[in-house]
Amino acid sequence: MNLKKKNSHLKKIEKIVFFISNLQLGGAEKQLVYLIKYLKNKYEITLVTISDSGKDFFKIENSNVRRIRLIRKKNYNFITKIFLFFYNLYKIRSIVTYIKPTAVISFLPVPSILTLISTLKIKTKKIVSLRNNP
Repeated sequence: MNLKKKNSHLKKIEKIVFFISNLQLGGAEKQLVYLIKYLKNKYEITLVTISDSGKDFFKIENSNVRRIRLIRKKNYNFITKIFLFFYNLYKIRSIVTYIKPTAVISFLPVPSILTLISTLKIKTKKIVSLRNNP
């Protein structure tokens, strides 16, 4: 019996990793939460917040969504900020390499820049969503 035909009913679940600064009050944050609520039953979702204060305005109530907080936001000096920039690049690359997502979606300028730089030469779809209020 052909093994591929036998397991053809088992569909591989696609994975999506979302990157954003935090889930505090804001339009991009709200849109991200709506998108995750819509996709959470169809995909394996991981949400990575980069500079998180720990106080979310928008809540994601599903335990199926994995949440990773990279850094708790504090007042850092200039040298520490430079170190944290490279640390974030390393951590984001490690997360994407470990999870092997179908797509990486980032919201807002800083998380998008970090995500694009850290995923160079990683073969995954990259989607950047920039929002601006003139």
